Amino acid sequence: MKSLGRIVWYYLAGAVLVFFLIVCLNTAVFLWTAWQSFLQDPLEQTKGSHYLASIEEQLADTEEGIVMKEEGIRLLEKSAFAWAMVLDEQGRRVWEWQVPEEIKEHYSRNEVAAFSRWFLEDYPVRIWTHGDALLVLAEEKNSVGKYTMEISVEDLRMLPGFMLLFLGTNVLLILALCFGFGYRFYRSLQPVVRGILELSQKKRLHLREKGIAWELAAKVNQVSEILVEQQQHLDQRDTARTSWIAGVSHDIRTPLALILGYSDALASNEALGEEERGQAEAIRSQSLQIRHLIEDLNLTSKLEYDAQSLRKQTFYPANLLRECVAEFYNEGLPEIYEISLTVPKEAERIRLSGDVKLWMRAVRNLIRNSVEHNPEGCVIEISVVWREDRLCWRFWDSGTGIMPSVKEVLEESGFSMEKGVHVMGLRIVSQIARAHGGRLVLQPKENGNYLPEIWIFM
Repeated sequence: MKSLGRIVWYYLAGAVLVFFLIVCLNTAVFLWTAWQSFLQDPLEQTKGSHYLASIEEQLADTEEGIVMKEEGIRLLEKSAFAWAMVLDEQGRRVWEWQVPEEIKEHYSRNEVAAFSRWFLEDYPVRIWTHGDALLVLAEEKNSVGKYTMEISVEDLRMLPGFMLLFLGTNVLLILALCFGFGYRFYRSLQPVVRGILELSQKKRLHLREKGIAWELAAKVNQVSEILVEQQQHLDQRDTARTSWIAGVSHDIRTPLALILGYSDALASNEALGEEERGQAEAIRSQSLQIRHLIEDLNLTSKLEYDAQSLRKQTFYPANLLRECVAEFYNEGLPEIYEISLTVPKEAERIRLSGDVKLWMRAVRNLIRNSVEHNPEGCVIEISVVWREDRLCWRFWDSGTGIMPSVKEVLEESGFSMEKGVHVMGLRIVSQIARAHGGRLVLQPKENGNYLPEIWIFM
């Protein structure tokens, strides 16, 4: 879960960035619009001081008075001005161009001072000096607005400080609002995030459906209910399966014991013929196979649901492997099979902590797997390899090895038999290794199949 400071920092940084982006964007749009307006309106370019000076330069003082040259008239016709006139130093109109009727012939100094920066008969005017005379240029009525503003020099000096104070206050206000909204959003999301984290624990949640994230909290509550119901169905199914396996194992144990007993007696009865005793031996062998399968089924079911408690004790892996190999020879291993064990000196002194019976079961399963899948006989080599972080038990045989289809099914979860591949023994080995913090690894063989290794991490 992200800390409050980190969330608020993201909010503040994002808000400040957005604020400055908006200010910069607005400024750019304003300047671009003003520039485009200036470029698109040619008359705006005729109101500048440079253009006014160009018109004034076309005035000429003659014996008859002040006159405008033809170039000046052309400039006036191209300009934004509606009319123009020249007043001498007594205020008399000595030259004019398109002057309307309401404009007087003479203006006093007070009148000139009054309209020089404002309006003359509602015409916005511009004034330009020509010696002792004044050039008056007027635009159309209602085309330009003029406003006056007075400010003291002291206020002008303080204006930059006021602007900085105004800007700083607004920035602080924005940051405070962002902090408040971020904290409020964090408070609303905190229980939702905590609830999402608790979903992995399959707990029933009852988040308050209020605040900004009420809809999200409602969805989390719905997901929690669905997960709890699914877990209950899975628990019921797993309990039913475990109970069924235990019940079948219990019910079949007694008749299987009778079959084993009678078949063993018949196989050793010399009064029977060779064929009958062979049939009895086959029955006994298959019955033993059934018993092993039932034991494997019970064990894998318990390991699947952590119902098998580990009776841990300290042991030497080298001795455990030797004992397993010796058991196979003592049980009458056919001569077509050969088992060898290689343990380096540095591995002889290694001790592990674990359930010895389960580890012996895993080793026997791997040896039995090589025996059962190579009926024509093979050589089985078991070796111990010590590495920096793990102890490796390698099981190599000269037979076919483990098929890729078996590896594929073994990597799936559950008791899938859809592909007709039985991996009960290898699955138990994998479960035993995982229960002890290790793993079963299938390494590639030369013929494209696989050989098993048990990795025990130290």
